[in-house]
Amino acid sequence: MRFHGTVVRGQQIGRKLGYPTANIVMDPVIDLPGGVYAAQVIYQNKRYDAMGYLSKKPYVSDTCRVLELNLFDFDGDLYDQFIELDLWDHIRPERKFPSSRELRRQIQKDKYAVQYALEVRKARLL
Repeated sequence: MRFHGTVVRGQQIGRKLGYPTANIVMDPVIDLPGGVYAAQVIYQNKRYDAMGYLSKKPYVSDTCRVLELNLFDFDGDLYDQFIELDLWDHIRPERKFPSSRELRRQIQKDKYAVQYALEVRKARLL
């Protein structure tokens, strides 16, 4: 599915864990399950593989859902920039973690799963 939006500031939790994210507020009518996704982001006509996390963000509003995207092989500032993205494979559902250490471990596992899913998708397109 293709989406687009302007990158907004989050709480920078991903950055503190070593996985900075570009956050997009999702339209509330989009009915997708929360959790981790394999994605590709299009920014300035270039594609970046990415890991996305879709969840409710109560600090924004009760109904707001935000897609947090960690772009692989990207180093830069995307705040207030318009991006497009293809959201593909749902890797796992939302989950809470008892500590930042356990969350960081899971993010690393998710990254491997996302990279694998993206490689399989690319191989199918060849």
